[in-house]
Amino acid sequence: MAKNIKIVILICSLLLTGYSLFGQKGNNQKIRISITQNISPGPNPIFVYKISHNKFAIERTKRIIWQTIKYTELTYSKKLNKPQKDSLAIVINSIDFSKLENSYTSNMLDGIDWTFEIKTNDVEKTVSLWNYYLPDLGYILDFINRQFPRANKIISFDYLDIKNQTIKK
Repeated sequence: MAKNIKIVILICSLLLTGYSLFGQKGNNQKIRISITQNISPGPNPIFVYKISHNKFAIERTKRIIWQTIKYTELTYSKKLNKPQKDSLAIVINSIDFSKLENSYTSNMLDGIDWTFEIKTNDVEKTVSLWNYYLPDLGYILDFINRQFPRANKIISFDYLDIKNQTIKK
């Protein structure tokens, strides 16, 4: 009986070790994301979401109209737990970045531009959107916005109805 229990424990240990070594890609994947939102024209602040493998932060840069940046401040910070990191890895791995262009634009002159910088073990991609909604990047932004309180959901594709205007095209 004791021998059977030892065998079961050994098999379970091997399976668990095998899962952590060869299991989901997200378990050991390093992910760095930076999403910048710039609203123009005007003295609107520039917001940046930054995600490293363990931490999420929101930065705000205040500026003077059409002049240099005054200062940048950290407005929110949160440590990501393992389920959040693994879920983020799943979202990132579901996107084929090789099919994305480096920039997308609509016909609007003023408005909002977003810059997504994604770095993982397998991908290094920067995509700029000028008044344009891209569903693949929308999934990333929606996931990130669900990870913190409503008051800190600053970056969004909901401004100027850009999401609906781009989808209708």
